[in-house]
Amino acid sequence: MHKVSRVWEFHFSFEEILPFATFQALKQGLQEEFSKTGNQAIFEIHVQNPTFDEELLQAYYREAFEEGPCASQGFKSVYKDLKVSAKDKDLLIEGRRRLTLSISVKIICLISVSS
Repeated sequence: MHKVSRVWEFHFSFEEILPFATFQALKQGLQEEFSKTGNQAIFEIHVQNPTFDEELLQAYYREAFEEGPCASQGFKSVYKDLKVSAKDKDLLIEGRRRLTLSISVKIICLISVSS
């Protein structure tokens, strides 16, 4: 815990990417419990086997725009409604032009959430 800001920082490591409902329950539970004491909890999730299906990818992609650096209106207006897909180790975000990002970098952005 950071004594001045009263922020508790957690680093979780799982074998697989959490099902989205489990992720939401974890996020909500931490947020609710720590806010009761005037604290804040932030967390980062790392996975050993970052495999996912299309539904899970879409759920986490939408979640990325709910808070944190991706929640700004400027960022949302550019990226939120674009089609996202994955191929091999690349995350493809398609608009008028295709943007290819390394999944190893982007997946952390998608599931690193500040509660």
